[in-house]
Amino acid sequence: INQFRRSITGHSIQITQNLPYVVNGSTLIASIIQNAGSAELDGGEFEGQIYPIEDLQLSGTASYVHKSFTRLAAGVSPAVAVFNPPTVPEWQLTAGARYHLPLDAAIGSVSLGTTWTWVSTGLNAIDLRTEPFDKFKAHGLLNFNADWSNVMGSPVDISFYMTNALNRSYYYSIQPFYYSLGFSEVSPGAPRMYGFRVRYSFGS
Repeated sequence: INQFRRSITGHSIQITQNLPYVVNGSTLIASIIQNAGSAELDGGEFEGQIYPIEDLQLSGTASYVHKSFTRLAAGVSPAVAVFNPPTVPEWQLTAGARYHLPLDAAIGSVSLGTTWTWVSTGLNAIDLRTEPFDKFKAHGLLNFNADWSNVMGSPVDISFYMTNALNRSYYYSIQPFYYSLGFSEVSPGAPRMYGFRVRYSFGS
């Protein structure tokens, strides 16, 4: 295990609740933000890499976060006990591979690589109400790259990249304004993109 982490007990968590109040004999609903109580976040991270053969590198990472309330403030609904801190997914995984072609040094260094990342579902806000886009959906992304350094002994490097190769749809930012403004704002992740990069290294 590469790293173990634990938050400090007493971490302040805020939630939004609907509370009724009466104006001129009519019952209205108001939204308030209040401290929900104390919570703990425990988790761990793993990172490793192996070389099954000389020119092949395999790597991977895993991150896990466990959340729980240790105390609920007075008047807070027990429904918030299913605690999931905003934008913190329970699981985050990454797997990668890179292969270096066994070529003559005069040709340069050529490698091919791929990475796959995955995150589990996470809440965008701690809110007792269900609204559109209140969760980040679980999703995985596949990326490819190829690098040719010191092309034919020159100071030129060429690389090719492709991100989100499967063209998955996902959101990386969500602003839930549905109950206050009547809409929610979302920022979609980048679609499939690919291209080349060329770098020239000047002498020292």
